[in-house]
Amino acid sequence: MILAIVGTRLFGSEKGLVYARLVIEYEVTDFMHWTGFVTGDPQYSNSHGVDALVKQECNYQGRECEVLAPVNRRWEPDGFKARNIAIAEACDELLCIRNPESSSYGSGWTANYAETLGKKVTRVEIS
Repeated sequence: MILAIVGTRLFGSEKGLVYARLVIEYEVTDFMHWTGFVTGDPQYSNSHGVDALVKQECNYQGRECEVLAPVNRRWEPDGFKARNIAIAEACDELLCIRNPESSSYGSGWTANYAETLGKKVTRVEIS
């Protein structure tokens, strides 16, 4: 089973960042449930966003993590929308960690799209 983990670039507070790390660590260390992970490319979010935390934790735990990047730094064509669709299609389930005060909605869009594919989606809000 592959878990996609997507989410915010901004955590709202230090506590939000700590909560995001705890949720990610919990999922990545679940060796019984998940065989691998998929996330966005941290280069396109920032070095402290959810994508980066997922990649760091997978590296630390020795877990497989597919990192998907957009071809272009725009919504479409061949940008973040196509990358987000690929993330949703690559997973069996999706975890969305978002800050409701974020100005962007990429992770929420990806979660909504995954649901249209019949994927189980878990949403965690942090701030």
